[in-house]
Amino acid sequence: AGRHEECVSRGVQILCQLKFDIPLAPTPESVMKAMASTDGVASKFSADEMMNLCEKAIDDSVHRAIGIIDAFYCSCYVSSSPFLPLVCCAVIQFSLEHGICPESLA
Repeated sequence: AGRHEECVSRGVQILCQLKFDIPLAPTPESVMKAMASTDGVASKFSADEMMNLCEKAIDDSVHRAIGIIDAFYCSCYVSSSPFLPLVCCAVIQFSLEHGICPESLA
């Protein structure tokens, strides 16, 4: 589990450098805040609008950012990291803002 935790720690540090809003010390309150914020963002979209995001031209930087998340997402899961719900919320909000690419759905 040590390698997974190290992977999660590095991944979160990279996401913070990329200006993702993920606290360095997750708490139940920060998870609830992230979930409420994600719900607020997602509720502004209809199902059709979300489907249209799948057809939007995606910038290479978006593919790279989602690829970074994909690289450590499994480590969040395997290590039962408290970062898992925060990372999920971050990728949902990021995808709704920038478009949904195949990596977003992994």
